[in-house]
Amino acid sequence: MGASLPKPISCTVLERHGDKHFRVGVAEMNGWRNSMEDAHVIHMTNGEGYFGILDGHGGGECSVWCSQRLQEQLAAHGCPKDDAAAKKLLLDTDQAFLSTGMGKRLDPSQPNPSPHPSSNPGPSHNPSPRPSPIPSPSPGMGSGSTAAMCVVRKPVTPGGKYRLHVINAGDSRVLLSRADGSIVDGGGTDQGLTIDHKPDHPSERARIERCELPHLGTPMGQRTPLHAPVGTPLHAAAR
Repeated sequence: MGASLPKPISCTVLERHGDKHFRVGVAEMNGWRNSMEDAHVIHMTNGEGYFGILDGHGGGECSVWCSQRLQEQLAAHGCPKDDAAAKKLLLDTDQAFLSTGMGKRLDPSQPNPSPHPSSNPGPSHNPSPRPSPIPSPSPGMGSGSTAAMCVVRKPVTPGGKYRLHVINAGDSRVLLSRADGSIVDGGGTDQGLTIDHKPDHPSERARIERCELPHLGTPMGQRTPLHAPVGTPLHAAAR
């Protein structure tokens, strides 16, 4: 979370999108932050959809950049077909963001790197809400992002059921609720459909130790640095 305001901003920005298969709504509220640090992805085509929320940490540069990059890749290649393709999409996005230099600690005496995912993104046949302009990176600290996403796949046969493919990076969590507000137990963290990607999870702790990264102790537990090496999807950080 970035700098805090003395009084929260409680106004909400609403967006509505849809086609013959989906009706999508997004609500954004700054709260105590100076600016909106989060971003979202909405991609709908041929009866399938990719929807995601990116939870910015320490600023909005990473979340907004990555949402734009994901939007470009989805428009060019469509929704990932399986776990391997979804993982590759996030790792490629992470690597592309790192290559801009925006994820590194910044030298105030040097010009800021270009925040744009590409100089010529080309036409898109799936227009989506354009994210807010990327804020200038704050000197001395880069930003990061966690993510919660899902792919909605159309039925294989006429009259069949839609399928849900959930994806997360960091401690952002996907929950499934019923119309009455009750939660469907997905078997993940706190009945979620996903398992939080945090340093206390055995596989993540092993990865941190394998990369020889330090644990940062906090009153809330331990967390990974925001600037982990390539292989940490979307600069994921638990907090």
